Amino acid sequence: MKMKIMWALLPLMAILAACNQEKKELVNASVSTGDSAVYVNESSRVSCKMRADVPTERLNLAVGEWMDEQFGGTYTGDYRDIQSIVDFYGVAMNDSLCKDTAELGPEISLAYEVKMKLTYETDLLATYSMTTYVDLGGAHPSFVADGASFRKSDGRRIGWEMISHTHSSEFNELMKQHLKEYFEVTDDDELSEMLQEADNLYALPMPQTPPCFDEDGVSFVYQQYEIASYAAGLPSGKFSYDEIKPLMTTWARRLVE
Repeated sequence: MKMKIMWALLPLMAILAACNQEKKELVNASVSTGDSAVYVNESSRVSCKMRADVPTERLNLAVGEWMDEQFGGTYTGDYRDIQSIVDFYGVAMNDSLCKDTAELGPEISLAYEVKMKLTYETDLLATYSMTTYVDLGGAHPSFVADGASFRKSDGRRIGWEMISHTHSSEFNELMKQHLKEYFEVTDDDELSEMLQEADNLYALPMPQTPPCFDEDGVSFVYQQYEIASYAAGLPSGKFSYDEIKPLMTTWARRLVE
């Protein structure tokens, strides 16, 4: 079966590549109009790059805390200072990669690249994406597609609690429908063959990555190995607002009506 490259998380994510053993370039389809905090350190064997869009003052604390959590939560400075956060983790990662190269053969090169982008914004909410590419010299690189949507009024990070009943049969069927589209299959038996656990077909686990809003709907993504094999890439999909609104909580519906 031909695996397709999904754009289901646009503009949450740039490209949700069906990752293989070749390095995939991270490309973002949306262009932020804001400033970016950047850290770049490249040598013959190590490439460490980080870029993060700087949020507006209204959201800089909430987004800064989210960014810090994504990197491990060890930053002790001002969460409103995005450049400081990027520098802190960029230096730490670069030092770690350089240390690793000293223990590996001279033919091994390592790479770490992160992009955090403002990919969708309205008067009521904003969505940031995070794409991470890591090559540590193993059998194949890893790719992570993450993101978060924030309510502007108070900086609240929007998670799966935006759905009234995530364990309902109606929601499970909707998830299955979009996963069938991703895997290009037509029935439950074929979908079951794509999943690591056959029982997941009847009660799909909620993605660890939160849902994200964009112009056309609410996107979701499963990370590598979360419900399927590495070859499956990042299973993903997008609920149109028409199909997901009946299942949303009242406060979440108000953000998109």
